Amino acid sequence: MASNQTAEVSVSILIDEATNRVVCAEVGNDFVDILFSFLTLPMGTIVRLIRNQESSQEAQIGCMNSLYQSVENLSTSSLQTDACKDMLLHPRTPFETICSGLKGNIDDTTPTKYFICSDSACNKKDGGLLSNYVNTKCKCGKLMNREIYVSGSGSNADATDEVFVKQSAAYVVSDNLQVMVSTPVALVEFLGNVGIKDVNSLKEKVVKVGSEQILNLLKQSLLSESPLTDVFLPNERFNSKRRKLLEQRDHQFISQNIPGADTNGSMAVKIMVRKSEGKALCAEAMEDLVDLLFSFLTIPLANVLKCLDGKSSLGCVDNLYKSVQVLNNKWFVAHNAPVSSYYSWHQLLLNPGLAPKFRCSSQPFQLEERYGNYYCHSKLLGGVCSLTFEWPNTISGEAVTRLTLIDPRSSSCWETNSGNFVKRPGAFLVSDGLVVLPSANTTSSISYLKGLDVPIEDIEEHDIKINKQEGLNLLKAALITTSALTNALYLPFSRKTKQEL
Repeated sequence: MASNQTAEVSVSILIDEATNRVVCAEVGNDFVDILFSFLTLPMGTIVRLIRNQESSQEAQIGCMNSLYQSVENLSTSSLQTDACKDMLLHPRTPFETICSGLKGNIDDTTPTKYFICSDSACNKKDGGLLSNYVNTKCKCGKLMNREIYVSGSGSNADATDEVFVKQSAAYVVSDNLQVMVSTPVALVEFLGNVGIKDVNSLKEKVVKVGSEQILNLLKQSLLSESPLTDVFLPNERFNSKRRKLLEQRDHQFISQNIPGADTNGSMAVKIMVRKSEGKALCAEAMEDLVDLLFSFLTIPLANVLKCLDGKSSLGCVDNLYKSVQVLNNKWFVAHNAPVSSYYSWHQLLLNPGLAPKFRCSSQPFQLEERYGNYYCHSKLLGGVCSLTFEWPNTISGEAVTRLTLIDPRSSSCWETNSGNFVKRPGAFLVSDGLVVLPSANTTSSISYLKGLDVPIEDIEEHDIKINKQEGLNLLKAALITTSALTNALYLPFSRKTKQEL
């Protein structure tokens, strides 16, 4: 949802000069909308946005950067279709239309496009096909290269200046991103909880927040426990302390008891372990595990937090997610948008789900795809066709037909739900830091073993099973560690190491 919006948002911050920190900020709904929009961004989008920021060259989100780069370096010959690579590097959000109304929209993803068959006859029958990628082959054999535009493009957010929360309230945001409605009673209680005894001791400062500050807030919300201070009171000594804390948390123990775990649908993996250290060297993985790992890039941040029961240990985004949970539903805006008619926007922010055709069959988290119906509306004037998500009002002579969105990952137009990114069969090597490499790309097994620089007698191979529990552990480990396999999986020689962490 690329945007040219450069509007700045005014934020009033309260500073405790004695400790050189931002205690909180008093803000309008526009700033809260921006913060809540972070929850709708897929992890791949977040990695790309932070990595492309000039000041974030060294910012790492666990192993997610390695996963993203692995997809970049992967030949499309290892994927089901050429579109798979674009889907993983530029994952989409069901909130694309709504978030286009943000005053500070940092998502640079190109807006979704729609194409129908070049043969008009195909589009006049129910069951016609719709594609998000140009030149996909239609069931009639012709190319789908006729772009069709959404009728009445735009969103309610553009018209009302409200995206997620209502304009009728002011809000308080703490340094660690707890959001609450601003009232004198709530503010007094909050200041008391953070140790402020005299409100007159706080310095008030109004700052302007543009795209650069929003990107910094996104980054610091994932990497820091005090994003507002880090962004609005940059202090090298303070930031150095935060980086040290993050390094210590990098090897945090991964829970073995995340709610909802089961043992169904497990996949077999061979793990090479360094016995002397109890650490995983690499895994020999088939396509199912690689699909699971790559699918992490497509999951919106809110769904990551939901899968981990709000306990990601990732910066302070858990607080942001909890703020949505506890904020009264009356403060959320109601929209008419083609993501779902069964949930309120309050519920959808907690569970955004996947964009259409992004569901991965190897992923055990049962995430929902969010999309409605698609209709081709053939109008009288000039024979113009438009795309609608609800059955439109028509006049005599106009026609409406239902369209079926095809899966870009399928090489056949008849298969509307592929569910896989990686070509079958496939064999890959996955490092402890989640660098994924097709086995065929290694020059030889001998050279790969030499590159590990580990004595043969110190290497042992184990066959393990990865089920939903291990999948959740891998997701969490990919976010907060640089040794995901070691921290997430049960390795016979790593028990002592994990107990010591």
